[in-house]
Amino acid sequence: MTRARLSGDERRSQILDAVLPVVLECGSDVTSKQLAEAAGVAEGTVFRAFGDKDSLLIALLERETGERLSSDDITAIRPSSLEDLVTIASALLVDRFVRVFRLFVVLGPLAARAPQNDMEEKLVALHAALETQFEPFREELRVPPSSAAEALRTLAFAASSNWGRGEAFIKPDDIAPLLLHGIVGQPNPATDPGQLLSAVPTTLP
Repeated sequence: MTRARLSGDERRSQILDAVLPVVLECGSDVTSKQLAEAAGVAEGTVFRAFGDKDSLLIALLERETGERLSSDDITAIRPSSLEDLVTIASALLVDRFVRVFRLFVVLGPLAARAPQNDMEEKLVALHAALETQFEPFREELRVPPSSAAEALRTLAFAASSNWGRGEAFIKPDDIAPLLLHGIVGQPNPATDPGQLLSAVPTTLP
């Protein structure tokens, strides 16, 4: 039984899937031979599909950026609480941002040649999806849902800016308590205004 012949787009997608690990390992120094071996095809097949090595690497970055910055997973969240929403969304965002940052780092100057318009559109859509998710919890928020969405996206983005080391500076599990409760621990009676007021006698001698 003969296999169905792949279309050009299917072949390119298959090659990109296969070469991602070696690109993350070698960056823009990866050779066309390494790419072909990773994809299990001849070098000529790689060149016919993408033209040259740089075009393949840019296509890989475009695809990964588009998929990783997609708002679909955020839209699909069905949170049971505000904390549940922030916890789940944090994990999703950091996972995606880390991969995108890592690719940008390993590809170096070549990454600057990738079109930026699509990325900006994806980030706008991502913000809108987060804002929509925060809307049902408006009464619990001290800021508008739009500001909450921007705070979460910014914190996840910053946590993922690890210069390609493969792990976030701030763990996803720490983002929810940090965003919802801040960095302050138990109130200090010596400095907390509420504690100071409660210590004032209610009647004068």
